Amino acid sequence: MKLAFALLFLIAATAPAEDPAGHPFAWLAGCWISEDGSAQEAWAVEDGESVIGFAVALGEEGVSFYEMMTIRRSDDGTWVFTAYPSGQVVTSFRSTSLGDESAVFENPTHDYPQVVRYERFGELLEATIALSDGSRPMTFRKRVCKEP
Repeated sequence: MKLAFALLFLIAATAPAEDPAGHPFAWLAGCWISEDGSAQEAWAVEDGESVIGFAVALGEEGVSFYEMMTIRRSDDGTWVFTAYPSGQVVTSFRSTSLGDESAVFENPTHDYPQVVRYERFGELLEATIALSDGSRPMTFRKRVCKEP
């Protein structure tokens, strides 16, 4: 368990030297861990056009879920969140709302989720997935990592 979290911390700590200040997703960069310590994700600003993330969840038997994620600026200037979840089909969601410390991405043709929302509240990060009408919401809360 500690190895998986140490790897996430290493990813965040050794991210490219891009200064995220001024980047629309600077608020997302860093390492985040669930209150019970069973899930963690790390985000790094690669350059002005992209952000990369990795998440892992642990169960009694070890890693129960992992996912790589990217947020990239598309040719039309919108941001696209792409999820590469373990054992599932890669899916992309287009940004529909961007705030100072929040982002909403949607893909109404996907089965579930159709909406992915990230929002930061100080040292707390909330990720919510749901259907387009807001039904079947699931919210994941993580705080800033203090140590690997």
